[in-house]
Amino acid sequence: MIDNRLLALLGVLIEMPKFYLTELSILLNRERKGIEKDIQEINHYLQKNDFPLISIKDNLYIVPEILIKEFNAPEKKLKHTQIYLNEIERLQLIYLVTFIRKSELSNFHYQEFLQVSKNTVLTDIRKLREDCRTFDLIFSYSRKKGYFIQGSEINKRKMAFDIITSLLEASNGKWILKYLMSYWNEESDVKILVEKMKEEATQYSISLVEDRLTEIAYMIVLIKIRNKKIEENIEKYTDNISQTSTIFQYCKSILTSIINKVNKEEVYFLSSFLLTILSSL
Repeated sequence: MIDNRLLALLGVLIEMPKFYLTELSILLNRERKGIEKDIQEINHYLQKNDFPLISIKDNLYIVPEILIKEFNAPEKKLKHTQIYLNEIERLQLIYLVTFIRKSELSNFHYQEFLQVSKNTVLTDIRKLREDCRTFDLIFSYSRKKGYFIQGSEINKRKMAFDIITSLLEASNGKWILKYLMSYWNEESDVKILVEKMKEEATQYSISLVEDRLTEIAYMIVLIKIRNKKIEENIEKYTDNISQTSTIFQYCKSILTSIINKVNKEEVYFLSSFLLTILSSL
């Protein structure tokens, strides 16, 4: 079994396939010996699964090209690998995989996705139902629809964003989000979207730190996969945001770049969301 902490490190190594261990230890704020020990554990997993190993010579580690290609989307390769997720991560993933569901979900689907027992899933769902109430949502089940989330679309998105923010604060958060999208065979456009948001922000003279851009980018990508319209009243947004405002035009440009057909409700929602984040900076 390989835990998601090691998977997160493997993702970092693949992003920087030739790097000095001392510099990596500074970047990750970890001791070099601890990183070397983790790489040894990763190599043990790779060897067991017939993958090429990561080499370490003096202070330099090198990830072989063939391993980079094989693990370019590690979440797909690891669908059939034993992984470990803690309780909080499981609850977060159950919510998000249901939030972007493309077909009905049963207890069996959650077991397969999280690689845990039926009883563990049932316990997690009971706890998730309590968490959903904080956002005035109900985590429901029916024979016809499977598991689904009841409540306003805006509240569903707010809870999703809260989870995304929490995940990205952890070292393995990006891997977990990629793993989530791979379950529905979706590719992550987040890096491309973040670069687009940076470029557009410069043009519109909007200042946002990259971490917040990444959070918003993941939210937009999940909304795109979810493909559900906002149907509730949005007057509270339209009263405070003009369609000619800089923030509205910026959000319209961003959404149009990733979602083919964008309605004004979506632009108002993202504009309001972005304004909330800007005011908290």
